[in-house]
Amino acid sequence: MTLPSGPRPPRLIELPDTRSLELLNDTSHGHIVVTHCGFPVVRPAGHVLEGDSLVIRAALAPDLLTTIADEPSAVAYHVHEIDPGSGSGWEVTVPGFAEPVPPHAAARYRDSLPGWTHGGHDTVLRLAPLGYHGFRLGHPLTLVPEARFGHVP
Repeated sequence: MTLPSGPRPPRLIELPDTRSLELLNDTSHGHIVVTHCGFPVVRPAGHVLEGDSLVIRAALAPDLLTTIADEPSAVAYHVHEIDPGSGSGWEVTVPGFAEPVPPHAAARYRDSLPGWTHGGHDTVLRLAPLGYHGFRLGHPLTLVPEARFGHVP
């Protein structure tokens, strides 16, 4: 097998949940993804880990978090750090269900969490994570031949 010349393309290497959680904890900014009218909406946000939940301050109208049955909304929170020059870095996505934080508690978070918010688009929510899905963007050490018929030649 001949290896191609030139730079090798980067690839994603899955990280364990514990490392993903550490990376999330070492950051304070990310993006929240919600669904509105069947389409994804992405907004910048600030966050802090608190116990088993993630508290997020986002530039969202609170009605984007409502559901038909007044159940918590399915959302995703995403953080990343990627060097555009080298293509190396990492990313972590946290899916889960989110509910607005009660107004008396939200005021405390607004004092400590950064945000790109204004007026009615200043929402503080609590995300109950379903997991932490992280990847490191790296370069493969070697090219692996394609597996055929259950074995590698």
